[in-house]
Amino acid sequence: MTTPNSETQAPPSKDPAWAHCCRPDPKISARVQCNYCKNVYTGGITRMKEHLAGITGNAVSCTVVPDEVRKKIFNLVQEQKRKIEEKTKLNKETQDSVNLDHPNGGDETDDEDDNEGLRNLRASGSSKGTVGPMDLFCKLSEEEIEKKGKKVKVQSALTTKLKKRKKSTRK
Repeated sequence: MTTPNSETQAPPSKDPAWAHCCRPDPKISARVQCNYCKNVYTGGITRMKEHLAGITGNAVSCTVVPDEVRKKIFNLVQEQKRKIEEKTKLNKETQDSVNLDHPNGGDETDDEDDNEGLRNLRASGSSKGTVGPMDLFCKLSEEEIEKKGKKVKVQSALTTKLKKRKKSTRK
C-alpha cells in the first residue's frame, strides 16, 4: 500500500525510508510527511523512521503503517545504530592503543634516546630541523624510515597505517 512520493524530484538521499514519506514543502528540509497517515513531522528522516518503526520518544507511532514496513524500518534503524556503535568502539580502541605516557606513543621501553630527545625539545619553530613533541609522538619505525628514504611525510604514513588497520578490522 505504499503510495508514491508527492514530489516529482528524486528523494533527498538514498535512505530507504524515503519510499514511505515525502517533503510537503521542498524548501523546508526538516519537514517530512508520512505517506500512510499524512501527518507532517519536523525533524527530518530520522524522526520519520522512528514514527514508521514505532520507536517512542521523539515521534508518535504511525497507526496506519503496514506491519511489514514497520519491521523493515525498525531493522534499518537497529542496523544503523549497530554501525554507529561499531565505529565508536573502533575509534575508542584506536585512541586507547596510543600510550601518551611514552614519547613515541608506542610500547613502553626504557629507551633513553627517546627520553633524552623529549627533554631536549626546542621551543622555537623557526628551524626546519626542529623536533617538536608531535614528532616524537608520531615517530616511525626504523624499517619504515628505510623504506621511505630520508624525506618521510609522517602524517601520510600514519594515515596509511590507520587505513590499513581499519580495513583489517572490517574483515
